[in-house]
Amino acid sequence: MQPKVELKTDLQEATKQMVFAARLCYGQEQRPPNIDADLELMRKILRSGHWSILEHASAAFYITGVSRNFTHQFVRHRHMSFAQQSFHYTVATDKDTPYHPKVEGAAVDLMDNAYKVAFQYYAELMKMGVPKEEARHVLPSGISTRIVATASLREWLQFVQIRTCSVNCFEIQQVALQVSTHLAQALPYIATYLGPSCFTATCKEGARSCGKPWTCLR
Repeated sequence: MQPKVELKTDLQEATKQMVFAARLCYGQEQRPPNIDADLELMRKILRSGHWSILEHASAAFYITGVSRNFTHQFVRHRHMSFAQQSFHYTVATDKDTPYHPKVEGAAVDLMDNAYKVAFQYYAELMKMGVPKEEARHVLPSGISTRIVATASLREWLQFVQIRTCSVNCFEIQQVALQVSTHLAQALPYIATYLGPSCFTATCKEGARSCGKPWTCLR
């Protein structure tokens, strides 16, 4: 299974909220809706760096096919709200998350065997009466999980800018690319801001730079 990201929010309604907030700044909140004028207003807001307007709308994404390694990184984005599958209340299933494409051959066999042994011990501990929330301590952090994340559009743009960069781990980069695709399709006027710093400005990674300017994969 590969990481899968589903958008759970109607972002057309989100645009209406942002437009109203932007109009208020210019004393135009009573102006009748006008699609072309409203889109141009949002483009102006983005060009001017007045990104606080993006905080007046939020988007929720449902993310599956990822590991707890991914979510350990993901929850560091502190201006998001999260709801994650709990292994206190549910029983963990076998690993169903992807390895990095460079992990292949004997390395895959070795890692698969490690997971197999861990899940055997996990099952045996529960048979012995150990509560599942305690038995889970033997499980690797690469096991599958599911998570819902909700955040303002400003926070999602920041997430995309940070996590689409090639210095990131495979899973979180793949999730960020899918988030970017969903946002670009729903709100085309922000598409030019959806990418790492080398896409939106210049690379900020210094010595860690890949030396290959990012190209849009949408």
